[in-house]
Amino acid sequence: MELVDGDTGSPTLISNVEVMELLKKNMEERAKAAPKKKNNKRNKHFRHRDWVEEEVHRYLTTTPCVKLDPNRRQEFHDKLKSRKKVALSSSAGEAGENDDDGENGELKSSLTGFGLTEAEALQIMNTMPTEPVEIHLMVDELQSRMTETRQEEFLAFIASYCKPEGGDDGSKAQPADQVVSNVAIEKWLGGDQSQNGKKPAAKVKQEEDTDSHKTGAI
Repeated sequence: MELVDGDTGSPTLISNVEVMELLKKNMEERAKAAPKKKNNKRNKHFRHRDWVEEEVHRYLTTTPCVKLDPNRRQEFHDKLKSRKKVALSSSAGEAGENDDDGENGELKSSLTGFGLTEAEALQIMNTMPTEPVEIHLMVDELQSRMTETRQEEFLAFIASYCKPEGGDDGSKAQPADQVVSNVAIEKWLGGDQSQNGKKPAAKVKQEEDTDSHKTGAI
């Protein structure tokens, strides 16, 4: 949605979440003021405006923008646009402590912003994409700006800012930086090992079956 800045007169873009918050505030103020007014002429005069606001708010509640945690909206927006590099803390850098190749650099870069434009950031906030094909449609020249690993980190980063399913049950979402780092670590491990360094049970069982088959054939 586009608004006009009262001070400069220039257009300002805001996200659907901000529109929802603004409309909700207007609706709540009208609901509080309604019982106090004996003369309802003013409400009738603006009834079409009120109806439009209610319908727009109702529609926005059915769109993906409701997944975004409103309390973390500004933080999410800033990280989408930021290009500033942030050094890994000692605890966060533990996973890549023994890495000497380029993957360590990839892991460090996972804590930086994603350098999106204002329009791209708003599209991400409005749609909260979950699939690679979606971000390809929203971010210009994505392949030249993000590697495949970085794209996976980007999707994990977006998911970390979604509200927990089933409402506010007191559970806390995993920190965005930790989620992104986990994706990079999984990529580095190649997906063939678990956290304890052992092969997945399914793969071990498959290898045992293969060995038994070969032994029986002999």
